[in-house]
Amino acid sequence: MIDSYRGLAVFVAVADTGSLSAAGRRLKLSTSVVSHHLSRLEAQKMGTALFFRSTHSMSLTAEGQTALSPARRMVAAGEEAIDALTAVGDDPVGTLHITMPAWGGRARLRQKLWSFARLYPAVKTFEDLAACDYIAMSSLPNTDTFVCDGVSVPFKPENIRLEVGTIGSAKSALLAGLGFRLLPFDEIEEEVASGSLVQLLPEWGVPDMGVYAVWPNIDPEKALTRRLIDFFLDD
Repeated sequence: MIDSYRGLAVFVAVADTGSLSAAGRRLKLSTSVVSHHLSRLEAQKMGTALFFRSTHSMSLTAEGQTALSPARRMVAAGEEAIDALTAVGDDPVGTLHITMPAWGGRARLRQKLWSFARLYPAVKTFEDLAACDYIAMSSLPNTDTFVCDGVSVPFKPENIRLEVGTIGSAKSALLAGLGFRLLPFDEIEEEVASGSLVQLLPEWGVPDMGVYAVWPNIDPEKALTRRLIDFFLDD
C-alpha cells in the first residue's frame, strides 16, 4: 500500500508539472525513478494508462482525469498531517513554497523573507526569491567543478537549504548574509571590491565555458546576425 501512495504522489506531481523531468525536480527524484513509480502504478494498480505520452508533452487520459482529484486529496491530507505534527513545536520546520516576481534586490518583501529565513533556520523555502547556507538555483545543477594549477575537484553542496530562480535573487541572498554560491564575477564585482561580499577560495576557479551563437540560415537575417557577431569578436 505504501508503494501505491508513493505512486499516487508521483502521479500528482507529473500531472501538475506536465513532464517526468519536472516532476523529478519537484520531488528531488531522478526522471527514471519517477517513470518507474508511474509505470508501476499504471500496470499493477490502475491497469490502464494515466497519461497520453508524446516526445514533448504528457496529457491525462480519461482514467487519469478521474484519478487525479482523489489523488490530490490524498497528497493534501498527507501534507496536512505532517504540518500538524510540525506545528506542535515552538520552532516551525518543513518546506515552504513561494512564488514571487523577481523584483530588485532591495525590495522590502524580499528582505522580510531573508529575515524569516534567519529567524526559523529549520524551515526550507524553495521559491523565486530565497536564500540559504548554500544558495541553489533551480535552473542550474547543484554541482560544480573547481580547478587550480591543473587540478580539478568536483563540488556538491551537502546543505541546500534554499533555492532561488534568478542570479539577482541569489545575489540578494548573498548580500543578506544567508549563504554562498558561485556567481559570474561580473555580477558581483562591485560588491567584492567594496567588501560587501567576500570571495571564497580566490585561488580556485571554474572551467571556461564556451559562448555560442546560433541563427537561422536565412540570408537577410544571417547577414545582420553576422554583423552583430563580428562586432562582439572585434571587442
